[in-house]
Amino acid sequence: MPQLVLDDVRKRFGAIHLFDGLKLCAEAGEFLAVVGPSGCGKSTLLRLIAGLDPLDGGTITLGKRRIDTLDPAKRGVAMVFQSYALYPQMNVRENIGFPLRIGARFIWRSGSRKATRSRARRHWVTS
Repeated sequence: MPQLVLDDVRKRFGAIHLFDGLKLCAEAGEFLAVVGPSGCGKSTLLRLIAGLDPLDGGTITLGKRRIDTLDPAKRGVAMVFQSYALYPQMNVRENIGFPLRIGARFIWRSGSRKATRSRARRHWVTS
């Protein structure tokens, strides 16, 4: 069963239809990368999931619970804002891999370092 489901999500800014029927499913434990040029809606998508911006239509479900009707504080979702120069001394691979390397200590507390490396390899990032 999918952990995060966006179904028929719609978001408009005036005459601009940023999302018009967006569907997305992310399984529990799956890594999902949202990439694209500036202004394409990446941050807006995250803000919709976190509840910082209202939907114009559709639903967002986390686990078996519909969250798009909940206040942001009650969703159990958070986001961290990124600076383009967060780690300027690192290349792209190193920037993406950094949270996976420290993940054994902070993200996957129930998993071993070996399991963390295995997850990273499955997702094209080496530590």
